[in-house]
Amino acid sequence: MGSFREYEIISGPSSGTYGEVFVCQHTTLGVKRAVKRLHGFVRPEVIRDEALKQKDVASPYVMQLYDYFESENALLLEYCPIGLDEFLRDRLSQTKGRIPYREAQELLYGILQGLNDAHNAGVIHGDVKPGNIRFGEDELPKLGDFGAAARIQEETGLLRGSSSWMAPEVLRGQGATREADYFSFGLIAYLVLGGRHPFYADDATCLCREDDNICSSTYQPPHISDIRADVPPMVADLIMELLSRAPGDRERAEVSLKAALAPGPDAASAAPEQSSPSQDTKTDLDVEGGLQCSYNEARRLFFVEYRPIHALQIISNSLKDLNLAENAGSRSEVLADLCSLAGFIENSRGQFSEAMEHASDGLNIHPEHVASLHTRGYALLQLRRLADAKVDLERALELAVSPRRREQIRKLLLTVRSRQQESS
Repeated sequence: MGSFREYEIISGPSSGTYGEVFVCQHTTLGVKRAVKRLHGFVRPEVIRDEALKQKDVASPYVMQLYDYFESENALLLEYCPIGLDEFLRDRLSQTKGRIPYREAQELLYGILQGLNDAHNAGVIHGDVKPGNIRFGEDELPKLGDFGAAARIQEETGLLRGSSSWMAPEVLRGQGATREADYFSFGLIAYLVLGGRHPFYADDATCLCREDDNICSSTYQPPHISDIRADVPPMVADLIMELLSRAPGDRERAEVSLKAALAPGPDAASAAPEQSSPSQDTKTDLDVEGGLQCSYNEARRLFFVEYRPIHALQIISNSLKDLNLAENAGSRSEVLADLCSLAGFIENSRGQFSEAMEHASDGLNIHPEHVASLHTRGYALLQLRRLADAKVDLERALELAVSPRRREQIRKLLLTVRSRQQESS
């Protein structure tokens, strides 16, 4: 079928609004990649901007950019075989529009994490829609196709892209913002959970399109709870807030929704990984009980109310009278839990160096603490310290008992190994 540099083209092209995509395989290494090339009518600055935006976003939930070829106006990208639009078409048909809530929760959390990782890197996506989200070979959802619609709109004044997935202010000609990205995510969340676009004009006598209803000051989509009673009320309300026509409401709703969608403390994953109790622990039962109460309260503040600063303050206050160095090697589960939770919260805020330090404190206390290994491994991945991340995550996988945690660690390891292969 032809070739592209050192890659053999094995399928394609699939054509989109701005370019075409080929699936290629390296003639020596055998790895699959996607090559995206612009259509002739599109200015080359579009794909250059896309490359410059995407190169700084390090996330397992964002399609990885491996190279940019200016002479061919082409990007070499992570191979992601299935699109969210295709997946939802099949899955919603299989489930009669009711994807199981836990499955939908995990999918939406991954998409939102990718969007937040992009925002934390200073990148506004500008065209969030099912067609720009694909599943990688590690089965994680990946956000891709950064900024082409926004760039063309800036240069020509013409609205390009899928208007049915845009925020009302963008449809009126304003530029892309974080809040506009969150509106688009709200549309996707509603579709995943409700089985339909929230602004779909389902009245047979109505000539309106979805974007007309989005811009309308009077049209209100049905509340997601009216479509699915099993969606937690807090999640349903927050999704509806993301669809607010007031951009300021969306940022606040997104913060709470991320916590509500985060993997919860189910019986398997919430319990600490078991190890033999140490006889020489340096904290008495009263102190252990107080630390456990602090841990439980910090978890509630973060996972239920999403108040990360308050949760970190609870942890800091509970540890300030303790000398962590004196507890090194004590194997105190609750002390290590507190440290790893602080690291988890910092990871969620994009503070990866701080997360690594907290998790390291947990491992100084309990060298085989799975949550601390998992948390530090994720932070090291984000800091691009791949060899160190691999060591921590492989050890965590050996020690983990919870099937849910094992699956999370396994997926992170796939990402680490893929990036190591690319950098070698």
